[in-house]
Amino acid sequence: MTSRILICNTSSIPNSDISSPLRADPHNYITFDNKYFSVSVQLCFDTQVPVEEISETVEAFVYVIDEPESDVKSVLAGVEVFRDFLSEVDPAVKLLLINSAESRFESEFLEWCVEEEFEFVKFVAADNEEDTIMGHSEGMGRVRAALECHMWPYRTMKDRTVSGEENGTSGEAEEFGEYVSERTAPLVDFQSLLEGEELEGDFESMFSNMMKMKEVAGQLPDPERKRFAEQVAMSFWKALGGSDDEL
Repeated sequence: MTSRILICNTSSIPNSDISSPLRADPHNYITFDNKYFSVSVQLCFDTQVPVEEISETVEAFVYVIDEPESDVKSVLAGVEVFRDFLSEVDPAVKLLLINSAESRFESEFLEWCVEEEFEFVKFVAADNEEDTIMGHSEGMGRVRAALECHMWPYRTMKDRTVSGEENGTSGEAEEFGEYVSERTAPLVDFQSLLEGEELEGDFESMFSNMMKMKEVAGQLPDPERKRFAEQVAMSFWKALGGSDDEL
């Protein structure tokens, strides 16, 4: 069976502008091949395939929006239509992709994304910003990175020898932490959290990565998950202006 990525509402962006940077082949299959696993997944557009026919295999959901003229409700109404579908399918990766380099309503979109467990991604990096943040790509590069970090069903794992516990982190957690640190999280260094360090960054940066933090935590054994959650909480507290004395 093949897992699928569902892309919806692409009327303002040619499908090829999405499939090409995601490195899809002519049949819209994407191969993720890294040092941990390899897998091929299918990229599906809602304009080409009935959503209900592929619901059982959807592991990732990407909804495209345009910059609104006055408020965000008009553009978010479209994704709200998929609420029941998302509740039933519960895809591990959910991205809100705005067809714009900048948005006047970014804070509103970020708030909605955290509430709905989406990640907010701009289609292209703004001209006055760096192409990368902390060494990780924005735009469609970020979309591919978010997809590649998911532990896809039907993947083929590669034979790797993982050493015992180091720095208080089990081999399983260390391997996953290294993977997400290298491949994902343009704004958050997950490996630092796994090693017991607090994050340094602004609140919006961490806010926008809440969904990915949850996914990382879900892959960890109980002791590491608890430590990870504590570090996330302390990092958010300090990003809000809190001090060590108040913890």
